[in-house]
Amino acid sequence: MVSQRAVHFADGEMPVLEMVVEHGGARWTIRAIHALAPASRERWHRRNRFLALLANEMTWDEHTILVGDFNTSSGSGAWRDLAARTSLDDSRAGFGWQPSWATDQKIRGIPTDLDHVLVGSAIRVHDRRLTNVPGSDHRGVVVQLAPR
Repeated sequence: MVSQRAVHFADGEMPVLEMVVEHGGARWTIRAIHALAPASRERWHRRNRFLALLANEMTWDEHTILVGDFNTSSGSGAWRDLAARTSLDDSRAGFGWQPSWATDQKIRGIPTDLDHVLVGSAIRVHDRRLTNVPGSDHRGVVVQLAPR
């Protein structure tokens, strides 16, 4: 491990957790997020501002991995903008749609993909699947990654 830090964009928001590791002669940046759930119009705007700040205020390269509960689907404009601005790829490519939320609730919601793993172009996704997480309303995302 080369470094670790928590990045705060605004008071009251969840931090971006970042770890940099050296592997195979390269530095790999792994970032984890938990964006606000859009439970109100204000929170929807705050979540979208957070995702925009994340894309614009941090550096992104081919050795970056971004994981977490984005609290938005890959069909949203905020998610598409983040993916485009960071040039990261959706780890689901080739593995199909994998809804990670509202799949095992007593009152069933509409299954959707809120939990994501985005990877830089130097990273290959060998496998991607969902797993049950006891006590959570989300399913866990498990990815097997390797350098290209």
